[in-house]
Amino acid sequence: MLRTERDVIETLAGATVTLDELYDACEAARVVDRDDGHAPIDGHGTDTVWRRRVRSTLQSLRKQGRAERVGRSQWVIDGDRCRPERALLILGGEPHEFELMLGDAASTLRSSDEMFDLVLTDPPWALDVTDSPGDGVDRVEHAYVRDSSKVVDGYREVPAHQYAEFSERWITTAATMIRPGGYLAVITGPSGAARVQVAAEDAGLEHMNTVVVRRPFAMRTTRKYAHSHTVVTILHAGPFRNRLRYFAAPDDLPTARSGRSYPLDVWIDVPKYERHGRLRYPCGGLHPTIVRRIVHSLTRGPEAGFDPWSDLVCDPFLGGGTTAAVCVDERRRFRGGDLNPNSLRFSMARLATEHLA
Repeated sequence: MLRTERDVIETLAGATVTLDELYDACEAARVVDRDDGHAPIDGHGTDTVWRRRVRSTLQSLRKQGRAERVGRSQWVIDGDRCRPERALLILGGEPHEFELMLGDAASTLRSSDEMFDLVLTDPPWALDVTDSPGDGVDRVEHAYVRDSSKVVDGYREVPAHQYAEFSERWITTAATMIRPGGYLAVITGPSGAARVQVAAEDAGLEHMNTVVVRRPFAMRTTRKYAHSHTVVTILHAGPFRNRLRYFAAPDDLPTARSGRSYPLDVWIDVPKYERHGRLRYPCGGLHPTIVRRIVHSLTRGPEAGFDPWSDLVCDPFLGGGTTAAVCVDERRRFRGGDLNPNSLRFSMARLATEHLA
């Protein structure tokens, strides 16, 4: 039986509601009449004792880590808090499309009723980080010299011998969901870039650029050159001179001596990405600068004088949510997905606390 405002609020665990909705729920449950609940609060207009009890309960739950205020933005969650299946982000009450879903890359891509302007993603690299290298050594810690206790679990890697088939499968699906003049941009290591380009060209996309991004730290090696760069393979749908194809040089790249735009395909200025003292996703984390440059150059947005929330970006391997975070900051619509429910939980929390607070 519901006896107090706290009882009502606790029945809503797992949901996201506004304060007015909490007030309505308490009134509907008829728990507001006890202990002079309708007595006014002096000097506070229409405020009452029972409404203050609602707010006090929220503050108490917040201190216990059981309630979180996210300002004007809110998550609407389908599923439960441990395994969210779908999440829609509503920004300032405006119905911009910004959705996360639990599922593989193909289902994420096919779920859209609209073709994408850009599919931008950092898929698994077939590094076998989910398998132990032996002798009780954690593969994440072994590969990245990192305390694995601070890394989100549940990450799914692709076995190296399946990487070609895996790439062909999701890229073929992506090619059918990119509008004429739209783009596919895939961030990989050097060995995976070749597989990506071949699969994308076989799917009918045209290669435009291979961007090389210097890695500030190299993987440890003893019998080959150290891996010290990341590759961004960019392809487009339709002919190169298609009028629907948009490109703008990022404004933070060096220019020619004349001052004119001269965007190079080698980026040596991207620093190491670190989240000191904070939880992070496996495999190093994608630096937001890389994502922001790609988004600025390949989609239309307010920084170039276009309407915000117009172009639609998809990341079918959501991971740590960097692409989602950049799209929120740069006001692009977004759809993302991942097989790991912890990816959705981490990305939702990261957006709420680091980008929307």
